[in-house]
Amino acid sequence: MLTRREILALQSMLAAGAFVGRPLELSSLFGSTAAAQEPDWDAGELFHLLPTANHDRVLLKCSFQAPLPRAPELHVDGRRIPGQRTDTPGRFWAFDVDSLRPSTAYSFELRSGRGGALAEPWTLSTFPAPDSEIDHVRIGFYHCAGGHEISAVAHGRRTTIAVRRALLSKLASLQPSAIVANGDHLYWDLYSPRFSSLYAESEEGLAYVGRFDRSQPIFGTSNEDFVLKGGVEQIAPIYRTTFRSTPVFFLQDDHDYFDNDDATDEVVTFPPDHAMLALARSVQKLAYPEFLPDPFRPRGLPGSREDEGRPEISSNFGTLRYGKLLEVLLYDNRRSATTLGPSAVQFDPTVESWLKARMADREVAHVVNAPGQPPGWTRGNWYEYYPDLLRDGQAVVSEPKPYWPSGWLAQHDRIMESIYRMPERIPLVISGDIHKSAHARILGVGDIEMADNPVVTILPGTPGTAGSSLLTVDRPANHLELSDEWGPIGENGFMIADFYRNRVECSFYTWDSRTQSIDSIAGLDPAYVTTLEPVA
Repeated sequence: MLTRREILALQSMLAAGAFVGRPLELSSLFGSTAAAQEPDWDAGELFHLLPTANHDRVLLKCSFQAPLPRAPELHVDGRRIPGQRTDTPGRFWAFDVDSLRPSTAYSFELRSGRGGALAEPWTLSTFPAPDSEIDHVRIGFYHCAGGHEISAVAHGRRTTIAVRRALLSKLASLQPSAIVANGDHLYWDLYSPRFSSLYAESEEGLAYVGRFDRSQPIFGTSNEDFVLKGGVEQIAPIYRTTFRSTPVFFLQDDHDYFDNDDATDEVVTFPPDHAMLALARSVQKLAYPEFLPDPFRPRGLPGSREDEGRPEISSNFGTLRYGKLLEVLLYDNRRSATTLGPSAVQFDPTVESWLKARMADREVAHVVNAPGQPPGWTRGNWYEYYPDLLRDGQAVVSEPKPYWPSGWLAQHDRIMESIYRMPERIPLVISGDIHKSAHARILGVGDIEMADNPVVTILPGTPGTAGSSLLTVDRPANHLELSDEWGPIGENGFMIADFYRNRVECSFYTWDSRTQSIDSIAGLDPAYVTTLEPVA
């Protein structure tokens, strides 16, 4: 970990543009945050690798220790797939492999443009075809894995990169078929009155990362180094190659747009402006994969990559489809939000129509909603579904919440009713944002009674931020009737969900930085296990 003195010593170098375009190795660029690789696999020149998959396509995002002079190749199934460079120097590359067979384990091998091996081969499997009859799949869920070592140095936070790597390694050891990482992969808030002083405007942050220049493009300017140090450094050194054989589904939330969701007389940070969209896209472009196409998801949703000639690829709205057993609907509550009173939405009406159509379809055994915003609880924050404010530790609605639009609650009710009315399914929501682990049931929303088929709402836990964020008060919103089955628990962790045709078994793993050592993470047993079944 860099000391405060070491961080401040970099200030003059950054001011002079010393890092701009330099062909440093990533281990040198990211300093002591670049932890060692897995001991049983030779990563060679590879620094990090994150794949995603569907039934016939694989998309990889990766980086190499040093810039490559020519495009690397991915060798798979007798084919050579050229890499697409995603940064200026040539450290970061993407590979898009189509026309694969469902339910097939492929061997992947990275080679240089001259044919030399860049890393040891590894395997990755495609998902079953959408019409396949499947009996079981295991999925890992968590949220809010971000956090910069600078904040750990400057503010004494306990969840270091080493802790997060240990938690993710524990998750990988449980062999999920895929993982869902629900938002807040980084924290580098630019304008939030509450948090910019901890990140982008802190003395340490300015010295180490520099200042974002809104008047310049990102790639090919000093902003590219800003994105690398402030954003990508919170992702690539944590994951390295841990999930090289596990498809990942990364959803974006507020901090991924380089800000907290604040509304004051000084600034209203959301919806995201052009610069925020460009920053979020730049980190995604470099560090983690977008969502692959799904035949049941419209192509024109916000965040579709028509601008890059890939209209079937989506940055913000995705699907994890596993045969006829499981469909996870992943949706961003920030990308397409509006804030104008009763007509306001947290996600575009075209997204809402897609969600309702998928929940009404009867083909898949389990349809799970995975939004960034969690239904059920309130912190009294501005950007919630609910009008509640926290006063003396209680959620109240006796005074108006400044800048909050009532349309958010109306959209919440429409989606909750669609979830409640899903035929012969568990009405399940697994969300993010609150930095806790929890299991609860929503028995009613507004005037809608749901006690005969309660909506199950789950917070799967966070490997990331700790300290005050985990101690923040969370209360049931006044707009609904909530039955807390377990939690919210203010410890780090994640959840494993085993989906069977007639049930879902949820196992929550938690770790308390105040009482447990990092060495204890490898031996964690579930802190709470519950089995969910459809209401008869």
